[in-house]
Amino acid sequence: MNKYFLFTLLFAGFILSCNDDGKLSTPNNDYSSNQNASIYTVEIDGTLRNFSKVTEAVSSLGLSEINGINEYGQSISLSIPQGLSTGTYSEANGAEIEIIIANQIYTNIDENGDYLPLVIQITSVNNTSGLVSGVFFGEVMNLSTGELKTLTNGIFSKIHFQPSDFLGGILRAKFNDTLFDFSMNAKAEGAITTAIISGTNINQLQSLSITIPNGITVGTFTEEDFLVIKVNLGTSNNPNDVYSNFDAASETYLPVSLTITSINLPEGSESGGNVTGYFSGDITKFTSGLPGEIIEITDGEISVPIEMP
Repeated sequence: MNKYFLFTLLFAGFILSCNDDGKLSTPNNDYSSNQNASIYTVEIDGTLRNFSKVTEAVSSLGLSEINGINEYGQSISLSIPQGLSTGTYSEANGAEIEIIIANQIYTNIDENGDYLPLVIQITSVNNTSGLVSGVFFGEVMNLSTGELKTLTNGIFSKIHFQPSDFLGGILRAKFNDTLFDFSMNAKAEGAITTAIISGTNINQLQSLSITIPNGITVGTFTEEDFLVIKVNLGTSNNPNDVYSNFDAASETYLPVSLTITSINLPEGSESGGNVTGYFSGDITKFTSGLPGEIIEITDGEISVPIEMP
């Protein structure tokens, strides 16, 4: 099934979720006079469009959406292929948009099936109250007519979503003071022994894994506990360059630290929960047992779902 056809059906369900008298169940009346109300606007070819009448966001590990409808039933929907999290997303890492105006559908996919430019910057995600805010801009096309439109000054502010205690999806750190986000498909796997926390950086298709030989428990672990951090940074012509604090050939461990601050599991369950913590340390690319440039990991942050067998 065409991706955008499915997307349209899903959003149609959102539009039709109304009460008995035909009104949408979450109207945002008087938004202009309510400082706590949601705002969803964008200039389309220089003309301001307001989709703040009804707003809703959905956050999940595989696909998140930020949706809005105006008083004429026209709609807008932004999406990213991961849980809602602060950061910048573009067409290069799966950011998409669909706008329906005058019964015409506009998306950031052209007639050749290629993505048109789109940037979504999520500036704030409050997982306690369930509010997401940010800005966006880009281009959209009507595939039926070939008409191209430019989006500028897109704003979504205080769009409500249903928070999930176990959504997780945060795995990131600074490497030599440069932030890398590995939150795509981030998760914790394992059992009493040998647990792994892993994720992917969708921007560069890089990967990060943290191996805990004695399993995930609350506490602090270091290289003395045989903790291993591996990162595929792809910094040379070889995209499989792996940086780690451990080299099996020389049995060398560089200093690293992982602190698990909490493990939340539903009562009576061994899966479906969330693990949080932070990490830091030194990694390098070993060549024939010899270490290369040392890369320092700082501000490592973990909040990921648990998938236990």
